Amino acid sequence: MGKNEQSDQQQVFWDILTLFWGPEKVKEWREAVLGPQGTEVPSNLLCLMTLVHTLWGKSCFALKPLQVADDRKSMQVQFCWLRPATYRSQVPITEKPCLPRNLDCGPRNIKLWNCLTEKKICSGEIIEIRTDDPELRPLPSAVLLQMQWILHRVLAMSGAADAPDEELDTDSESDVASWEADDLHIFPVPGKTSPPPPSSSM
Repeated sequence: MGKNEQSDQQQVFWDILTLFWGPEKVKEWREAVLGPQGTEVPSNLLCLMTLVHTLWGKSCFALKPLQVADDRKSMQVQFCWLRPATYRSQVPITEKPCLPRNLDCGPRNIKLWNCLTEKKICSGEIIEIRTDDPELRPLPSAVLLQMQWILHRVLAMSGAADAPDEELDTDSESDVASWEADDLHIFPVPGKTSPPPPSSSM
């Protein structure tokens, strides 16, 4: 794909977002995505296990940014399972999209567990992301997480991100065995949940 064609497609993408979320919000997203340092920066990264990363990429769940600590060493996000719809090329404009609430598993009964509490991670659970050094290892960008939160739900409702079963399998047991904890950790906050977002909210 040529650079001009790729640039044109990117512009179409941003133009479409502007139709729904307005120029100011989309400008904020665009500046966060296309910053002077590009996309390969710590604030655009999230440390996830192989399977969780696959589920994230297929919009099987979304993370809603809630708040960032004043010292920028921690932030809270709300976990929300998504059920990708069956893809249809045409949808009646009067049809209300559905985002089920209070889910305790993802597509095909996939579940994620808090290994510390040995409990399932369900929709509405609050997860805390921490870093020991906000300068060298900054937290994920709240602006980018908000954009991802919105677009993941759009993808789930459209069915465009539905994944085949084989793509949801972990590569091998060695992936888990070789994984090492990084300086950026994810900890579900014990006993702390809040209601999932309304099914029709964006």
